[in-house]
Amino acid sequence: MTTKISEECLPQEQSEQQINARDLRRVFWRSFQMEFSWNYERQMNLAFVYALIPVLKKLYPQKEDLKNALKRHLVFFNTTPHIVTLLLGITTAMEEKNSQQKAMDDGAIENVKASLMGPLAGLGDSFFWGTLRLIATGIGTSLALKGNILGPILFLLVFNVPHLLVRWFFTRWGYVLGTGVLQRIQRSGMMENVTYGASIIGLMVVGAMAASMIDITIPIAFGTGEAKTNVQDILNDIMPCLLPLVSFGIVYWLLGRKVKPLTIIGGMALVGILGSWIGLF
Repeated sequence: MTTKISEECLPQEQSEQQINARDLRRVFWRSFQMEFSWNYERQMNLAFVYALIPVLKKLYPQKEDLKNALKRHLVFFNTTPHIVTLLLGITTAMEEKNSQQKAMDDGAIENVKASLMGPLAGLGDSFFWGTLRLIATGIGTSLALKGNILGPILFLLVFNVPHLLVRWFFTRWGYVLGTGVLQRIQRSGMMENVTYGASIIGLMVVGAMAASMIDITIPIAFGTGEAKTNVQDILNDIMPCLLPLVSFGIVYWLLGRKVKPLTIIGGMALVGILGSWIGLF
């Protein structure tokens, strides 16, 4: 499914600028707590709103407008925390234009966030968690095993120096390039293709996460000795990671039926306990 953004929804060119470097620095410093208030229902939404509060208060002096802006960003949000400032910068730029142009559709702000957070998460996770962290760990542990105090120090430096630089520059780049890039893409007719491609990458990331992060096994076997056959082996022969896929689909279906997340989590915990109990016999 793609998120379409019409040309009328996007902000038009405007020379007036309300956000300054100090405002962007405040967004940068507040972006470090992206996972402090992480929750299972909407994940990083509270932290995203917290990072935007200084600029939203400046852009919307009227209480009702500020309330609507805060509620607009309380929806589901999740991406790699190290590059979240790119989306914060883009969102800041769009909120600034929205505060200036009453005809702008503020739904475009959420559409842009939803279209970009998945692909950015795939890129960010691959680089920071899958590559940079492993390089930093390899350097740090090799020295630490020899008793060298530089081991933990280099680990922190190798991982955090690139992370801090990316976080800092993305704050400014997201704000400066954000709406301008979107406008140029829209005028060229590429917006639909970009959002369609972004949705495909996002779905690929979700599928990969479901296969790698969900671990389900069935502790049931038939026969004895060498003739023993595990049900799990049969399922793996049919399709690897079949159970994680089915469980993900069931949870997605339940959420679509408006079942409360805590009820789903409780049911999953009950199934896990029952499965562990069966495996003891």
